[in-house]
Amino acid sequence: MRGLRQGLKDTGFVEGENLTIEYRWADNQTDKLPDLAIDLVRRGVGLIIATGGGQSALAVKDATTDIPIVFNVADDPVRLGLVASLAKPGGNLTGVATLIAELTTKRLELLHMMVPSAVSVAVLFNPNNAATELVIGDLGWAAHSMGMRTTVFRASTRQEIDSAFESIARERADALFVVGDSFFLSRRVQMALLAVLHKLPSTAALRDFAEAGGLMSYGASLSDAYRQVGAYAGRILKGTKALDLPVGTSFEIRASNQQPDCPRAQPRHSAITFCCSRRNQRMTCPFAVWSNLRWLNCQSLLRSHFAADAHGRKWHFCDMAIDGSDVPS
Repeated sequence: MRGLRQGLKDTGFVEGENLTIEYRWADNQTDKLPDLAIDLVRRGVGLIIATGGGQSALAVKDATTDIPIVFNVADDPVRLGLVASLAKPGGNLTGVATLIAELTTKRLELLHMMVPSAVSVAVLFNPNNAATELVIGDLGWAAHSMGMRTTVFRASTRQEIDSAFESIARERADALFVVGDSFFLSRRVQMALLAVLHKLPSTAALRDFAEAGGLMSYGASLSDAYRQVGAYAGRILKGTKALDLPVGTSFEIRASNQQPDCPRAQPRHSAITFCCSRRNQRMTCPFAVWSNLRWLNCQSLLRSHFAADAHGRKWHFCDMAIDGSDVPS
């Protein structure tokens, strides 16, 4: 929640001073969401922030058409029925879409490039998250096109995560693909440690997973997304209408040197920061790589990654800077 509070602070709002926040948690029980949303509406709050994904945003949307809503969702909010379009959301909702589902195929491609010997990929998902069904289908198709096969494993509790990893080990999977989910985010340390224990190169959607010890992540910068949600909330509290704020997007790629089969000779990272432009917009995406990987491999990975985004739109390099000792000769 630090990013959310920072976004609010950037727009002049500080909790406990000129802002009161009512918190509601569903504790991974999605059936509670409608009642929680109705309770907030009855209290007459000035704005609702839905950060629990598409299901929480839809629950709040169903509860009110008057109170402004700022969401943070992993799926396409247009496909979810939250907004009319990203540029012109309409109605009383806007927010940030991390587009984790839309980036699924690209994330699998990056895992394949990192671990080219991987043939059998274990896919771990939370069955309580209805948005993952589409992701599973996309993964199967994408894996087949890359000469890989996927096996699906389910987990929605801490104990089920332990059991899933035991099953994955018995199946002798070559790599692990963790489907984006808020519950999995809360269990990232457990999952990263189990991946290392079972010598599974792994990928997830959020950088927190790579920082906990997973091989890599490709998806949202969660702290940036929350900060943008907070900034949008602050602007709405100051009088801007939700329909006038386009839905924002955020993503990044990050790698870790804690996973098996990764070079360990030089554990210090070299950070490559590069800037890409699209429609006169500039985005800076941090990418941490192992310091003893060859620059040629890094450059090839980055250029392949940014050839086109999930919607087929082209990206173009406008500059690249290297911070560290691995400067190409």
